[in-house]
Amino acid sequence: MAETKSPEKGPKTEENQNGLDATREKIDSIDEQITNLLAQRMHLARQTRAEKQAQGKSVEDAGREKKVLEHVEAVAKREGLDGAIALRVFEEIMAASRSRQIMDHAPTHTSELAPKTIAFQGERGAYSEEALSAAWPDAQPVPCKEFADVFAAVRQGRTDAGLVPIENSTEGSINWTYDLLLNSQLTIAGEKFLRVRHYLLAKKGTKIEAGLKIYSHPQALAQCRDFLHEKGLQALQYYDTAGAARDLAAEKIPEGAAAIASRKAAEHYGLQVLAEGIEDNRNNYTRFILISKTAPIPQADFKTSIVFSTQHKPGALFRVLKAFADAQINLTKLESRPTKSTPWEYYFYLDFEGSAVHAPGKAVLEKIKPDTLMLKVLGCYPKAR
Repeated sequence: MAETKSPEKGPKTEENQNGLDATREKIDSIDEQITNLLAQRMHLARQTRAEKQAQGKSVEDAGREKKVLEHVEAVAKREGLDGAIALRVFEEIMAASRSRQIMDHAPTHTSELAPKTIAFQGERGAYSEEALSAAWPDAQPVPCKEFADVFAAVRQGRTDAGLVPIENSTEGSINWTYDLLLNSQLTIAGEKFLRVRHYLLAKKGTKIEAGLKIYSHPQALAQCRDFLHEKGLQALQYYDTAGAARDLAAEKIPEGAAAIASRKAAEHYGLQVLAEGIEDNRNNYTRFILISKTAPIPQADFKTSIVFSTQHKPGALFRVLKAFADAQINLTKLESRPTKSTPWEYYFYLDFEGSAVHAPGKAVLEKIKPDTLMLKVLGCYPKAR
């Protein structure tokens, strides 16, 4: 039987190992370059945030992100790389950049928060003005047409603070406010609860009858849904409750219509009250938040609002919530909102009793960081009494 020779492994193995080591060194060098470029990109993202803020623009820019991803896909195909792979990588990079922009938030603090001017959404007689006057009676109310205009007035220094609704006990959260908070460097500096009573207002001689057109803000219409249905009234959306009352009085709304607004609006615009207390829920409350560039010095018995997104790991959200439970911290609000940049990914808005800079709240915020991709404190402020 012929003797078979074993293949010579020594020199070839050593040669192969040297080639592998050289390839790995090249990969390490490329990884270092990628990391350096990523650090530069993150720095530019922060710079972009400041420039957007100066121009009054939102952090999220879907049009810009779409163009970037289209360019990345085109370059990937040109280089012989699977476009889907490049897109996944850059979507993660852009999400991280966006999160970095959102997290840059460091409000100044003051021992006494007494704004002289406060912007609110709506016209004179709006529920926001009513809440403003009740909580800060010495402040001058400054009406704004949209919620975004309130944020802009504060950001640009035209008013000391702004007051916006964030949730209603009947209809739930005001999503637009949450979205504006996410992209703003302003901080929540206080809150106010207002018992909201709705009134049906019209010019003298108008009667409640089926088919009567009722103008008001969508939230107010929703809070009076049962009344409107019972009476056979036609609900028509308007940008503001008090704005509807004002335009009804000024005959900018077709004759023979009515509006849902406050009693103060009826008095201010000289309208007749056709019906009062028409809200479906007798415990109808709206929570308003005060937004400002400055915040009160945090105290242990304050309330804290945060927004975060979780790591893509099983149980990440559970571990975040468990950390609060283990620390015996009471959560007063948990709300999820789509990121709008990536389908089926969410930001979580959470309110808890306690301070972000005192124990145990401070310790919990540190503990949950490994399970979050982004974590931003929206405000630490006195609880409404």
